[in-house]
Amino acid sequence: MTKKETKMKQQKEDAVNTANQTDQTEQTDQTDQTDPREAIKEAGNPQKTETCAGEEEGNAEALADGDLAAENESLKTELEALTAARAEEADQLLRLTAEFDNFRRRTLKEKDDLRLTANADLLSALLPVLDNFDRALLHAENSPILEGIQMVQKQLIDILNSNGLIKVGNIGEAFDPKIHDAIMQEEKEGAACGTILEVLQPGYCFHDKLLRAAMVKVAK
Repeated sequence: MTKKETKMKQQKEDAVNTANQTDQTEQTDQTDQTDPREAIKEAGNPQKTETCAGEEEGNAEALADGDLAAENESLKTELEALTAARAEEADQLLRLTAEFDNFRRRTLKEKDDLRLTANADLLSALLPVLDNFDRALLHAENSPILEGIQMVQKQLIDILNSNGLIKVGNIGEAFDPKIHDAIMQEEKEGAACGTILEVLQPGYCFHDKLLRAAMVKVAK
């Protein structure tokens, strides 16, 4: 074999090796280049996973908001019920307080009325004693005990007056059928018609209550 032939054979082998290396390089490049869709599949599709996770989180938040709204509504209903119950209790307390105040005032008034009635009965029983003092004074003008009788009478009248007893029926005042009892009428010169000329028996009042009307003689 000549040098020329040997050289040509060597060049031919070099070309074949170069071609083989090029094919191997292309195959390697093709192997290295991965299809994006395959890569997404191989990675478990992270975008889809993230979307699902977001949906699950949104659903959880929606459920939580729903539970919170239901709880708020329940608390609102409970608060309204408690408020209504408290208002009813306050109204009942006000009514009971008003009833107690009315009962207390009524009891006090009944107590005062009872006390006044008892005192009026006692004073009514003492009126004949006062009448007897007046008769005693009429017949004791020259008696040595006149001053003593007058002192006892004054002391008794002062005590009775301080407890609400008032004497009614005085000479010269106008006749009042509410507190006077006219048992006689008489014409008298200078006396106005309807005025009291004489008090035959004095009358008495006790705290605006007439115990006894005065028996009087009235001018006509």
